[in-house]
Amino acid sequence: MIILFVITASVGLAQELDSIHVLSAVIISEQRLEVYDTGSKVETLEGATIQQQSFTNLSDFLRRNSAINLRSYGLGGLSTISFRGSGSSQSSVLWEGINLQSPSNGSLDLSLVPVSFVDKVVLQYGGGSAQFGSAVMGGAVHLSTSNFELDKPLSVSLYQQLGSFGSQYTGLTLAHSGRNYAFKIRGFRKNADNNFEFFNEFSQQKETQDNAEIEQEGLMTEVFYKVNENQNLTAKYWGQDNLVNLPKVKSQGLASVANQQDLFHRSTLQWQLHQNDFLINAKMAYVWHQLTYTDTLKNIDSNNLTKTLISELTTDYQIRPLWKIQGGINYTKEAGEADGYRNFVPARHRIAMFSSLRGLLFDKLETTISIRESYDNQVWSPFLPSIGLDYQFNQHYALKAKIARSYRIPTFNDLYWWSGGNPDLRPERGTSIEIGSRMSHQKENFSIESEVTIYSNYVYDWILWTPIEDYAWSPDNVQEVWSKGIELSSKTKFSLTDEIEIHTSLSYQLTDTRVEAIFDEKENTLGKQMILTPVHTGSFSVNALRKSTSIGINANYTGEQFTDDNSNRGTIEDYLIWDVLVSQEIHITNKHKLQASLDLKNIFDHRYDVRRGYPMPGRNFNISINYQFN
Repeated sequence: MIILFVITASVGLAQELDSIHVLSAVIISEQRLEVYDTGSKVETLEGATIQQQSFTNLSDFLRRNSAINLRSYGLGGLSTISFRGSGSSQSSVLWEGINLQSPSNGSLDLSLVPVSFVDKVVLQYGGGSAQFGSAVMGGAVHLSTSNFELDKPLSVSLYQQLGSFGSQYTGLTLAHSGRNYAFKIRGFRKNADNNFEFFNEFSQQKETQDNAEIEQEGLMTEVFYKVNENQNLTAKYWGQDNLVNLPKVKSQGLASVANQQDLFHRSTLQWQLHQNDFLINAKMAYVWHQLTYTDTLKNIDSNNLTKTLISELTTDYQIRPLWKIQGGINYTKEAGEADGYRNFVPARHRIAMFSSLRGLLFDKLETTISIRESYDNQVWSPFLPSIGLDYQFNQHYALKAKIARSYRIPTFNDLYWWSGGNPDLRPERGTSIEIGSRMSHQKENFSIESEVTIYSNYVYDWILWTPIEDYAWSPDNVQEVWSKGIELSSKTKFSLTDEIEIHTSLSYQLTDTRVEAIFDEKENTLGKQMILTPVHTGSFSVNALRKSTSIGINANYTGEQFTDDNSNRGTIEDYLIWDVLVSQEIHITNKHKLQASLDLKNIFDHRYDVRRGYPMPGRNFNISINYQFN
């Protein structure tokens, strides 16, 4: 019904207008977010920010460059993201528009995402289910590579990094393009012992982290072919093998011998047709992920395999001069195999129809209306509308607002885990409202951009695993959660002299997330801050640039967190970590250059845990060299 309306309306409008060529012949990454994100708080990280930190993983990158709450289990351990007090399975990570969250557990380990495989990271705050479907309740991280450029000669980038605790990173990127084709190949290998010293308050002595080694290697290929002036094809593949040993927690007596292997293959094929004032995108994607957990002491050898097939078709019409409309349909098939499902192999088919309309009213009020309806395994999802407004008073000041509904379907583990899965679970439902303002000012030697956002997000039927008997847990729709808060961000640039430029960045988030209603015996959590959700988080950085030299100082603050019982007995103390990054670019010839950098982390040697029983290292460093031929 939605698609029929959109296509009919779009064709009628297009026939009344002259043809307008407004779309590039090169594929536009994450177009749906960039065009229809009116009213949302969005942060984009790209360019030099990514290039200088390409040796790290996405978890460390976001910790340094944002105030988002990262739920990490130590160096090399599982790391997930939480936007605006949401659960890790309610905040999504999308690569080229594909949701990478596991159908089994609803999360993605950010420590397994190398920044060298990404050219742009976009942080989208707030509900986005109308555009991107299930699980975009608190926000989403959008990962993409840059647009292809044609007629570019061969370019080579070689990365090498050495660091504390046996850390080594080697990477290679090759790119080339001709008149109607382009390709890029990226590869990396990373090893680390992670054998740092820490103080164990349980044994009251210094210990060395053991069984924390990691081995990672990956390959990404991207191919672009320009069929003619109006059509192009793009294919991308991302394969990676990750072996992570899992150390014991501080209170554990025996040494750990557990490890986990994540092997995945991700691929996309996209066809794009643009003609006059319309664009058609057809995309297919396949995601294969195998997780193997082994613990010889406990005689555990567990396997989990998920397969996701995605097909999507979208059409965009540019309505002259200030209106644009999109309609689309998405089909997703998910299947999972796990020892925890016994002999049952769950699978589900999901069909979604969605549409967005963006336009300008009264010359200053940008408006976007989006709607989505999904049919998930013979059950209709809640109807998902959203509306975003952005009023530009002048070139320096703007007001924005957005209201949206969102939802998340239960995971396979929620529904089918043999010891407590609940097939009667309802999808989680949320309603979010936000209002904010943007300010920018620029003079000859000074510029500033600031943003303030106030939000409220209410989630119904929150799925929570609770104990039902000894050693057995089961999920149920047991509580309602209200998250509200304020987000502040500011970036400045100014020149001290003709040669020295200073860049500063400040982010702060206040996140008040409390249980408003609960339907089990855990009444002690009612009205209290959600566990693993700090009220205060923030980051600050200042960078000085002089010609080819840069020196940066970064501080990241995470406030106190409750763990399991929302009491002072179960808290993680707040911590403030300072880092320093020094970089020097050396031009050997016009085509050859080197970039050397020194990354000093936790320079004040602060002792802290990111989770109870999971220590973090003290002062440590990385030395990196990047050779580029272009």
